[in-house]
Amino acid sequence: MKNVHFWTAAGVFLAALVPRLLVAFAPHPPLFSDMEDYDRAAVNFLMGHGLAMSPDYQAYRPPGYPFFLATIYWIAGRDLTVVRVVQAVLSAGSCVLLYLLAAVLLQKEQRLLIRRGVPVLSGLLLAIYESHIFLAGIVLSETLFTFLLLFFLLFLCGFSHRPAFCSWSAFLLGILALIRPAAVFYLPALFYADARCLPGGRKGEQSRWRMGRWCLHFLLFCVPMVPWTIRNALILHAFVPISTNGGVNFYIGHHPGYSYWSTGEKEAIRARTDLNEVEESRLFFRLGLGYILEHPGQTLVDTWRKIVYLLKPGIPVWPMGEAGYDLRFAFFPHLRTVMVEWNWLFLILSICGGVLLWRGIPNSRGMHFVVFFHIFAVLIYFARARFRVPLEPVFLFWSVYAGLWGILGIKRRFRQGD
Repeated sequence: MKNVHFWTAAGVFLAALVPRLLVAFAPHPPLFSDMEDYDRAAVNFLMGHGLAMSPDYQAYRPPGYPFFLATIYWIAGRDLTVVRVVQAVLSAGSCVLLYLLAAVLLQKEQRLLIRRGVPVLSGLLLAIYESHIFLAGIVLSETLFTFLLLFFLLFLCGFSHRPAFCSWSAFLLGILALIRPAAVFYLPALFYADARCLPGGRKGEQSRWRMGRWCLHFLLFCVPMVPWTIRNALILHAFVPISTNGGVNFYIGHHPGYSYWSTGEKEAIRARTDLNEVEESRLFFRLGLGYILEHPGQTLVDTWRKIVYLLKPGIPVWPMGEAGYDLRFAFFPHLRTVMVEWNWLFLILSICGGVLLWRGIPNSRGMHFVVFFHIFAVLIYFARARFRVPLEPVFLFWSVYAGLWGILGIKRRFRQGD
């Protein structure tokens, strides 16, 4: 790495780390909801009871984040401040990865303001981005997932001309799926990157090379998941690749009266039945599928509402809702004066920037596929603003690119007018 990149990346890292450490060391409320589930699974694992929430739910939560917590607990004890400090470092690292991703993709850009300005501004905007600062101090999977996702995108897009990096991205994708199973939907982006690495030669040789790479990378993608899948088969006596909450999540997005917070009759159905977690997941999937078949028109309406829930500015990221403002500990209200958050300008500019990068930087298209299939997964299941968080670094990159591209266009028009 050139010295200029090293020192710029170091500056971005420090700018991001300071507010995140302030949040990490501030007073926090007790764990609740998803946070409590992850913590319980990590503690159970260290006590020898398996990486599970409870005896009744052995594979309900994906194992990636509880294993991350268990590793920290094993090294430093069950100290949540240590967890928050580690997440602060990872979140600051995400800002550096975004800087590097933009710098690599734009390294051949002729316009100096675009080539140097976009990476720096993208990293700095993420450094002062409200939801990422807040979530770095919350015991949830977003910080870890976003960090690894940006690593995946750096290998997939930034070094797409090197087949070895595509292989590493396949392995990373398997790890991402263990944290958030929706990452399985990113596989087409990986296969697209493989297709772009085709060597020279006859068409038949290229086809065999492509198929060979696809098979190899699918196997590498499966490697991190295979031990967990075998474990689930032995314990649950069923094929459960990652987790058993897929059916529940599918039902939450497809039931009468679907809205942002509605979970339908989930708890009432559980109370009326006496099923194990695998049978329960299958029941909820059947209920959700039955609703789609009986109400196709309403399903289309709900699909549009999911897009709105995911992308519309002003919808708070859980647990940053009105009730969640009580969680904004000592330093956070003061930090908000220098932070940015998702708004209409970012939404509009990110759409424009995505189009411009698709047309101008072909290597970035794997990133576009990841965004598309992430949104596609949300539409299949259910949507909340929290699910936008892993995509926000990409949207910031696109926004800055579109903004500086527009500024240069306006300056060029003025010069032509003069």
